[in-house]
Amino acid sequence: MKALQPAVTETAPRIETNLNPSLKHNDKPAANDVTRVIHGVDSLRDLLDRSCVASRYSNLSDQQKAMILYGAKLKPSTHINTPLDSMTFDEREQIRHSIIALCDVSSIFGRTMLTRDRFEHRPKVVRQSKLNS
Repeated sequence: MKALQPAVTETAPRIETNLNPSLKHNDKPAANDVTRVIHGVDSLRDLLDRSCVASRYSNLSDQQKAMILYGAKLKPSTHINTPLDSMTFDEREQIRHSIIALCDVSSIFGRTMLTRDRFEHRPKVVRQSKLNS
């Protein structure tokens, strides 16, 4: 694993973090101690108390949130002003699936297909025989 990590130069600032508060500064963990390594992004999220998805969700317009909530089978009238972090695990999971479905639909159409010249509306000619039936 160390081979994959980039080499740290001597001029780079060094940030020391005590991963195991029961250890003193110079102590080494015992063989049976389990130390959880906290990545920089994870520790920042813990400080901010918000995930990247929750931050982006809060920046959506009410119409965009309503589309996601409708796809998640949640009532927009009751959930539109609820932050993602305040929702239950099941509600967040439904929203996650709704966002995935919207991304799938978006990838099917793409932006080039939705240019005005490709999105012309040409009404089909209705045959007279179908109207009389």
